[in-house]
Amino acid sequence: MAAGITIETEKIEQFAADFEDYAKQNLNENDIEAKLHIDAAAPLETFRKETVTELQLLGPFGQGNPEPTFATKGVRLASPPRRVGAGREHLQLAITDNTAAIRCIGFRFGKLEKKLLETEFFNVAYKPQINTYNGSSNVEFILTDIQFE
Repeated sequence: MAAGITIETEKIEQFAADFEDYAKQNLNENDIEAKLHIDAAAPLETFRKETVTELQLLGPFGQGNPEPTFATKGVRLASPPRRVGAGREHLQLAITDNTAAIRCIGFRFGKLEKKLLETEFFNVAYKPQINTYNGSSNVEFILTDIQFE
């Protein structure tokens, strides 16, 4: 949810102070804690091409119909992460939970490269997609979060 306002330059400081006071009086820890909605936890083997294709039939996705987010606990790297993109701020990696191995892309996850290499097991949240490249289609995950154990 987003909102826009226009404030005269000389009133910005007072607005900021009033806004912070209001927030301190009306918000608690639960209101400001980041939350990620997970639709289901599942092993990686669940996400075969046919399954992901069927999930896409739930679309179109948007504000009233969010794309499902899944999670898998206790995964490990199946191949080393690789920074990609113009600023090398994205991360490509493959993960496994011993039921399957799946390629992933994490947009703006480049800063986690070293931590992933230093950690044996971690948890992931993702949105499964079908990636088609050079006529070949495969399941790929768009990472939404990585949690280190």
